[in-house]
Amino acid sequence: MREYPIRINNDGTVDVNSVNQYIGEHSATKLAIELNDELKATGIRYYTLCFGAGADSAYRYCVKFSSDAITDQSPYGYTDGGKLYFAIPQALTVFSTLQVQVEAHSLDGADNLIRTVKSPVFEVKFNKSVMGEETIIPERRFGIIEEMRKALDRVNSVSAELDAMRKEIEGFSGSVDEIEALIDESGVLE
Repeated sequence: MREYPIRINNDGTVDVNSVNQYIGEHSATKLAIELNDELKATGIRYYTLCFGAGADSAYRYCVKFSSDAITDQSPYGYTDGGKLYFAIPQALTVFSTLQVQVEAHSLDGADNLIRTVKSPVFEVKFNKSVMGEETIIPERRFGIIEEMRKALDRVNSVSAELDAMRKEIEGFSGSVDEIEALIDESGVLE
């Protein structure tokens, strides 16, 4: 899994170092977010990662910890040594840009929320990728070459039918109307 290094600085800026990840990947990229002093201050009980993808979509994912010990480790995210790690699931990689914000939550002794600190919103970018459902490609079915082969087969087929009709007409002694009816009946010229 590729790590996507991000550092939230004390001055409120965010350094995002792009790595080579693609739209539609499933848990192939892990955000490695280095938190600033305010986001890792004493009393922070858990983090919430907020994601925006596309024009109107917003997702939330909680990563909890208490006294630097993980209390709610998930298959996607955890904290360790002042960093927040999050493996990006496929559902969050459907657009070329994912907006991310980290929230740090402080609770009192009765587990009531007393303070929330937020990072600036930053963007994680994904490279374009060709996506589709897996199919079996039939042999000899590749674009214009296949279409040309089909057209040539059709011309050869019509040519053989015309030759057979010509031989039949040569031995036919009838009127022009009867010959036209025979041609129409064969369907070769449709």
